[in-house]
Amino acid sequence: MHQARHFQTLMDSIESVIIEADASTWELAFVSQEALNLLGYLAEQWFRPGFWVGRVHPADLGEFKRTMA
Repeated sequence: MHQARHFQTLMDSIESVIIEADASTWELAFVSQEALNLLGYLAEQWFRPGFWVGRVHPADLGEFKRTMA
């Protein structure tokens, strides 16, 4: 548990949006708190089904999915 807390603190201290997701289902396991500061969305919002894929422009979605797979 201590390692998980340390990891969370480390990820939240980096000025980037860091995510961990299952590439086949797009289900998120982790979103850093910088999602709010940099993009204006609470980290909790990203866990809603389809939320983060829905932020990608439709014209870019195919390439995005190929790149992320």
